[in-house]
Amino acid sequence: MFGLWPTVTGVYVGAVVMALGQCFLFPALFVLTVDRAPESERSHAIGSFSVAFDLAVGLGDRVERRQVLGSIDDAFGNSVAAVRAPREGMVIGCTRSPLVNRGDAVAHIAELA
Repeated sequence: MFGLWPTVTGVYVGAVVMALGQCFLFPALFVLTVDRAPESERSHAIGSFSVAFDLAVGLGDRVERRQVLGSIDDAFGNSVAAVRAPREGMVIGCTRSPLVNRGDAVAHIAELA
């Protein structure tokens, strides 16, 4: 779309069109998610759709005990909870998925001798 209207005005118009599309996309996907989930699992579907995990560390990073590894954010980008390291060590594995559930391993920390 941007290449078809190569002026500054075209960029602004394209940005507005894309923003409007996103405004309608989120509610539509939310309804599809909830409608397809069995009645007994709708709360899990809503939670999975509405919460995202933002990882603040990477592979090879050294972390201290209780250091923030990342945050759980709601659908509006507000931080709901912080995920902290249970021990000091080095991050040797971490999740690539933005959606997490209670009990998921989001980072694997190796103890260093």
